[in-house]
Amino acid sequence: MTTTDLLALLPIITLTGVILVVMMVIAFARNLALTCLCCTMGLALTLAAIAWVSINLEPQFVTPLIVVDEYALLFSSII
Repeated sequence: MTTTDLLALLPIITLTGVILVVMMVIAFARNLALTCLCCTMGLALTLAAIAWVSINLEPQFVTPLIVVDEYALLFSSII
């Protein structure tokens, strides 16, 4: 994978990292307010990554099954 491929996958990588952090907070801290804060900040960070990637986006085939284009970023932000 090249740097361009990793930048195209940045929203997915960010969301995966946020999910891991939230699971660790739930497992160890057991604090609802902290969990909600981590979820909110993580989703905001993911939306910022989607916006940053979409600025200079050309359709890119990362793998044969993953294509990052305008529609992929739109549906990633909706989900």
